[in-house]
Parts: sequence; C-alpha cells; structure tokens
Amino acid sequence: MVVKVAISNFDIEEATAQAMENIISQKLLNKKTRSSFVQFLQLLVVHHPSRNCRKGTAGLLMNLEELWPSLSTQDIEEELSDDGVIQEPDLKAVENFPICGEHIPRGYWISCRGSRNETRGYSCGLWLLFHAISVRVEDRLSSAAFRTICSFVDNFFTCKECREHFLEFCSSAKMKVSSRRQLVLWLWNAHNEVNERVGKVEASLGTGDPKFVKELWPTQTLCKSCWNEGVERKADTAFQDLFSLSDVYKFLLKYYGHALSSLSKGLSKLPQGIQDSDGHLRTQESTTSSAVTVPIGAALAIAFASCGFGAVACFWRTRQKKKKYGGVYNKF
Repeated sequence: MVVKVAISNFDIEEATAQAMENIISQKLLNKKTRSSFVQFLQLLVVHHPSRNCRKGTAGLLMNLEELWPSLSTQDIEEELSDDGVIQEPDLKAVENFPICGEHIPRGYWISCRGSRNETRGYSCGLWLLFHAISVRVEDRLSSAAFRTICSFVDNFFTCKECREHFLEFCSSAKMKVSSRRQLVLWLWNAHNEVNERVGKVEASLGTGDPKFVKELWPTQTLCKSCWNEGVERKADTAFQDLFSLSDVYKFLLKYYGHALSSLSKGLSKLPQGIQDSDGHLRTQESTTSSAVTVPIGAALAIAFASCGFGAVACFWRTRQKKKKYGGVYNKF
C-alpha cells in the first residue's frame, strides 16, 4: 500500500496535465466554458497536492488575461456588457503553458497503468485528482469545490455516458454537500457506484482489466475497520451499509492526505498534512503563508480563495488595480 500511495502523486500530475491537453486539443474552451475553466484552475492552485501543479496553475491564472482577454475596449469604456468574454482563447498559447511543469504529461502511468492499453489511465488519474483535492478543501469551500468538480466534468469530460452518470450524482447531492466530510464521502460513494455499474458491464462483455477487477473500495485488506463486522451483502443490501462511514472518512483523509503528502515529499517536497481536533485534515500550507515555494500568482490566487470559491471577481479586482481600467474588472 505504501508504494502505491507514494507514486499516486505522479499520476495526479499526469492526469492534471492530460486534462489540460484534452481541453485544448478538443477545443473545449469557449465563452460558455470559460467560467468553469477558471474556477477549476482556482481549485487546483489552492488544493492540488503537487507543488508543481500549484505553481503552474498559478502562473496560468496570472497570465490568462493576456492569453484570453475578457474585456473589450467598449466594455471598458461603457461598462455595459453582461457578456464580458468576447474573444476566443489563444489555444496555442494556453497549450504551451506548462501547468504542472516541463515534460508533463510524460505519456505514461504508474499506479494507474492497466494491463491493457485501453483500461485505467486517464480516468483513474482523474479520480485520484478529485479524491486528493477533496481531502484538502476546508468546510467553508466544500460546497463550491463540489460545484467546481461537477462543472468540470460537465464541460470537459468527453465520455458522454460517463459524464451523464456523474452529473446524476451531482444533481442528487446539491443540497447535501456543505462540509469536507460530506464532499469526501460523496465522492467516495460516487466512485463506488461507478465501479459497481461499470464492473457489471465489463463482466458481461468481457472488456474489463483482468488484473484490476472493479470492486468496492477500500478493500478489507486496505482498511479492515472500514467494513462493518457481521454485515453480509444481500440482493437488497446497499453497499453503503457494508461500511463504517466514520472509519472510511478517516481512511480517506490518511490515504489521499497524510500518506500522499508525506510519502511524496521526496518527489514534490510537499509538507506533511496535520490533523486538527475535529478530524479535519489541514496541510501546513493552509496554516502558514503558502508563499515559500509558490510564486506571487499563487499568493494572489490563495487570497481570492479566501473570499470563497467562485468569487473570481475578487482575484481580478486585485489584479486590475494595477491596470488603467478605472476600477472595472472582469466578469466570468
């Protein structure tokens, strides 16, 4: 288990960079998806487990106005337009921006590598990214992080059937995700629901990966305490009844938070996670200045995050003060 967690950060970086590649190559950036794109970058710059990706995302955010102008001269002068975005993005310029550093994506996977070329890979890495983010989000930002993840899948995940199923989970939980614990367990539940559904399809068609059969997670081998003793799975038994949710939550915090941060320290020099009295994971970065290894762009991004996710104007207001726009800032 230790080795698998230690190398997960590699695949999280790979998934992040590949997500950007997919967005660019499939030309998914446009006026309607800009807000979703920016909000996802905000989420990454504050809560991504990889310092490389936080730095790269911060740089992209700081340069986005030049790469993708959002205010026309008329907007600046008249302040009348509700649709501030009037230009198409410079996809080539965005593509050339190393969101997780040079030479990433590397073109291969480690813990997400399947025994067949068509199995695991990107979808596995994306799940890792979402889980790793979920354990790092503070309670007050959990609802916005939930909406940002759902919006990302809605706008940038091109598997139609996969997207529709995921959005069903989003729709059924809109009023329920208001804390980190709820976000973490909602994502865990959605992932297991997907595994159950896809696992049955793969078993009937023989298309699954024989070395990575989809099953309920975490397994009893990984976390025995996560499973309720004496509860057997019957036809009418929901899989959630098999688990002790409090133990599952603690396990997920450790697996995607403490273990990932500490074991990846030699690779990405992330600080170890620390846990407060209520069981919430807080990284050292969220309790200190965060600016030791992150450029000024990330510091500004963290500043606007304190205003609440989705408060994009807070960030751009800070940035536009340095421009001659007479106080007019971008609308997304």
